[in-house]
Amino acid sequence: MILAIAAMSIWPLIQIIKYEMPVMSVFHDEIVVWLGPTQLGARPYFEIPLRMVINGGLCGLLALLAPFVILFSRNEKSPPAVREIAVASLAVIGLAIVSNFRHVRYVIPVVPVLCFLVALVFYWFLERGPAVRRRTIAALAVLLFAGFAEAKIQINHLEGKDDRGDKINVWIPALIVPRDVTDEKLIAEKLGTFQGDGTKIVLVKAKKPGADLLWDSFYLFHGKLRSSVSKYTVDEIRSNPPPAPLIGVCVARDLPVLQQLYPNLRTELVRAQFVCWVAAQ
Repeated sequence: MILAIAAMSIWPLIQIIKYEMPVMSVFHDEIVVWLGPTQLGARPYFEIPLRMVINGGLCGLLALLAPFVILFSRNEKSPPAVREIAVASLAVIGLAIVSNFRHVRYVIPVVPVLCFLVALVFYWFLERGPAVRRRTIAALAVLLFAGFAEAKIQINHLEGKDDRGDKINVWIPALIVPRDVTDEKLIAEKLGTFQGDGTKIVLVKAKKPGADLLWDSFYLFHGKLRSSVSKYTVDEIRSNPPPAPLIGVCVARDLPVLQQLYPNLRTELVRAQFVCWVAAQ
């Protein structure tokens, strides 16, 4: 932590000592703006624990609770090594939260540790009397069934799989996501064939991510893009259009606006509502 604070202090100290910036100006730029509503203040903290519970279901909730049970249980005294494991796992999750990591995959390295702690807590209950042991075995059976059901739901709802006919959705209709991304995947692959040096890649999409076009990471992956993707709403690209040459994707609804902005624009592939286009100089 001391090394981290020292490293974070290098740039503000250079600004103050070498460039003689006022301390309050540095404080405003590095603290007020950085923590403000357009920077860290706009980001979804606690995304990781929420996703562990939402995506992991009952197993994810127990995995979050197990380290606290290990550390604060009055009935069972854990060996020092187990307590150290619990502290380490909570430290990783805590650092991921304060560092604003926004995907549960960043805590995957500690998932086996959390599973071990959950197993240890169940073992404590299995060591007690027959009545508690029977309830624990029943709870384990429910947990295993819930885990398999949750895994089945997650697999069925991966991007790219149309799961409208899956039987499990008859039981849980609220989880149906009838979106087939086959067309958009082909558009992304086509987009990748037109990339070149000096050509900017643009997505013209709705303000809400995923409302019409999927995320820029979808195109980076499926288009095998070698440079970043710029995202514009229709209003943003109309008010400040980037210079050609451009390649990009939009939905058919927004294509007339782009044709007005770029007279040399030509469509290269149309699938469903998705359009892959090229705007030459």
